[in-house]
Amino acid sequence: MIGHRCLCSAPEFKVHGQPGRLVLDGCDHPMLLVCGRCSGELIVRCNATREDRCEPCGKRHNRRLKRLIGSGFVDRPTGFFFATGTAPGADVLPWDTSTCNHGDRRCSGKMGCRVERLTAARWNGFAPQVWSWMMTEIRRRLPGHDVQFWKCWETQQRGVLHVHAIIWCVGVSAARMADIWKKVLQKKYQMDDGYRFEWGTERSCDAIGGSGSSVAELIDLHGFSFEEATEVREGEQQAEQLKFIRYGAKYCTKGGKRACTVNRVTGEIRDDGRGYRTWSASSRWGLRMKQIRADQQVWAQQAATAAGVVAGTADEVGGTDSGTVGGALDSSSDFYAGPFVVCSVGSSDQLL
Repeated sequence: MIGHRCLCSAPEFKVHGQPGRLVLDGCDHPMLLVCGRCSGELIVRCNATREDRCEPCGKRHNRRLKRLIGSGFVDRPTGFFFATGTAPGADVLPWDTSTCNHGDRRCSGKMGCRVERLTAARWNGFAPQVWSWMMTEIRRRLPGHDVQFWKCWETQQRGVLHVHAIIWCVGVSAARMADIWKKVLQKKYQMDDGYRFEWGTERSCDAIGGSGSSVAELIDLHGFSFEEATEVREGEQQAEQLKFIRYGAKYCTKGGKRACTVNRVTGEIRDDGRGYRTWSASSRWGLRMKQIRADQQVWAQQAATAAGVVAGTADEVGGTDSGTVGGALDSSSDFYAGPFVVCSVGSSDQLL
């Protein structure tokens, strides 16, 4: 039970140091905010982005990501490519002999083998910067073309990052894009401290049976209908685009340990995934997370008004711009993220 609700026109909320035991629908670890002006209190969701930290909030973030990825297909019927990039093999990233002793030819992440920790951390730490350089190089090789992307990082079982991306560039053939993609991946990128970063070649993961992923796998995606995709249900035939959307969102929100990285200044190895974002999108890919959250807030406020209750607000919503989602959110859609509402009760006494 909270003391009293904040009614300030410009509240100054701060997270309470000892919130105690709080209960809020749709969140396993709610937070208590206290206003610095009137000492009013407000219970809000933790808004965790990983399901192992908070399952309800992690699932909402997963659905927001699906909507964000799918928004890039709404008004672009053609020109999509699916690109994959993987880390090099044991010649560049040797196996950790302290965890496996059966030789490089048999080593595999599926068998529990891991790349030597410092070597893997250095490669992971430079990968995000190299991705930025790659996209700059692709745009230079395609003058006059608008190139947009959405990408996510996947942590392979051997402990190194693996990138999946959708690249949009209309008017470019699959053969030309594949050739450009191979060329930017074949480059050795020189870092400031002398480290030479390089991507792997086909089947460089040294997995049993040669099942390593290709670094130059591009698939020209067909036109994507956002409305048709929202009607796809489990157990039915799914569009390839929707499969990737679910696949990409899963790797951004699922639990588990993220890849270790190294601080390029101090050389410190970090196991918390600092140094890279699990996903990112170019500025003109589609909707932004801020717009999706704002649209959900508007939806929640309208629903609360219709029900005759007051919807709580907080500055963590990320702005008041309603975005460009267009129309009400379909709660039955696979892309629906649920109303982003802090609380929706008639009395603060109902927040236990």
